[in-house]
Amino acid sequence: MSGSLLLALAQSNRGPRGRKRDFVDAERLLKQLVAQELVLSFVPDAEQRVWRTVVRRKYQLTRDRVRLQNQLESLLEEAQVKLSSLVSDLFGLSARRMLRALADGETDPAALAALGDRRLHASQEQLCDALGAATDLKSTYRRLVGMALDELQLLERHMSKLDQEMADLLSSHQDAVQRLAEVPGLGVESAHQIIAEIGAAARTFPSEKHLASWIGVCPGEQEVLGSRRATAHPRATASCADCSISAPMLPSRSRAAFSRLSFGVCFHASVSNKQFGRSLTDYRG
Repeated sequence: MSGSLLLALAQSNRGPRGRKRDFVDAERLLKQLVAQELVLSFVPDAEQRVWRTVVRRKYQLTRDRVRLQNQLESLLEEAQVKLSSLVSDLFGLSARRMLRALADGETDPAALAALGDRRLHASQEQLCDALGAATDLKSTYRRLVGMALDELQLLERHMSKLDQEMADLLSSHQDAVQRLAEVPGLGVESAHQIIAEIGAAARTFPSEKHLASWIGVCPGEQEVLGSRRATAHPRATASCADCSISAPMLPSRSRAAFSRLSFGVCFHASVSNKQFGRSLTDYRG
């Protein structure tokens, strides 16, 4: 037995008050469906659900990586190692070399500072001063730093596998991926997130306003008899919402380029330059 699943919004499916009657309610729903009175929600097909599973797993691993970085920074602060105040990325190549040597038992601050890249803005004296606690650092802290670096390598290895898996799954939609990746502020990873959440063509959404409302970046606007009700934006997918919020902040010289997505869905730039720095969750489509 085969069929298609239709999920209607509860607000458009208000029946008369009283006890529920299955056959009468089913007949009423069928009549409303034929008359196109029901507002149907977006239900992805089986293939797109696989895309979502992979993308959301990658999104969770990215959050785990950020959490691990914060935990490592807190651990170094507790151990009086002030490396995070001199390097912009605690998981960069220079910082990793220093931390790996620190975990392996290196006690000379000058030797640790020499592992930094010459492009670092911090001088050797500043690095030696920040790594001065390595001379008498307890072995427990060294082991914890090594465990954090090992966990980081594991996370990055899994993220790389998920990227390859997603590339294989979307091999038949490379045109849509390339068009999205060319938008300033987006990339291949962001294109994968958007396609996995809304589909390769987004034909399910009648307009860009419906899409913005479904993502959760467009607050509601309800007005009854001149009084406005709550305008909180709906809760939606975190990965797609984060992508739509953070991507326009990247291309500082071409902000308007994000207002149009190549595969047919347009996000209209409806805010001025002064308002652009605000969170896009305040956007009103």
